[in-house]
Amino acid sequence: PASGAAPPASAMPPAIPMSGAAPLEHPVSGPVDGPARVDAPLGVGPATPEPEVDDPKLLRLVRVNLDVGTIWRSRVTDVLVNASVEAGRKRGLSGSFHAGVIVAPDRDLVAVTEFPIGAGMVARGWARRRPLSGSVGLSAGVLVHRASTEGGVLHRVDPDLRLPLRFTWTPGKVGLSLGIVQGYSVRSRTYERRGVPVWSRIPYRIGLMIGLHFDAGAGKAKPRRSDGTRRTR
Repeated sequence: PASGAAPPASAMPPAIPMSGAAPLEHPVSGPVDGPARVDAPLGVGPATPEPEVDDPKLLRLVRVNLDVGTIWRSRVTDVLVNASVEAGRKRGLSGSFHAGVIVAPDRDLVAVTEFPIGAGMVARGWARRRPLSGSVGLSAGVLVHRASTEGGVLHRVDPDLRLPLRFTWTPGKVGLSLGIVQGYSVRSRTYERRGVPVWSRIPYRIGLMIGLHFDAGAGKAKPRRSDGTRRTR
């Protein structure tokens, strides 16, 4: 080329990269909103979705209760052994079925054994961040009365209502239970010998029970985000 003339563009040497790094086409002049990720170290990219948590109101639970205790009918104390099954929501309403045995200790003249059987509903709630729960229920059924006397064996069946109140501690699949159970069997029962009452019970009873319960999950909750909204699939 002639002196003082610029060489053509095609004759210009290519730019030499510095340390193998190519310059940014659009330099970043300031911080960018959004979390930094491996594929987007400067925070550019889609936002991370909110973590999902289970909705406790939709969790399903099957619980088996085994209890033993005492019941009082006026001034008389009897022994109660009870088994029940609850199936439904872990927090909320569940269906229940129970069957038990009431044994009267005064069996010298009249040996009485009773069998409360029934079904109903239970409402359960849980403490926050602790394995503690409480429930109240209402059930209806029958009280089967069996008495062995000098004249033979008698069987009677009365309608029976039951109101259980239960507190539980459940660190795992097995837990401890403490319950207060009220019942009402409509009528009194009295047996006499030579005109003297030898066995008598009133319709109302109240008992204190302690026992074990076994939990099993029967379903999974729909996912819910931490902000309280449920995700649609």
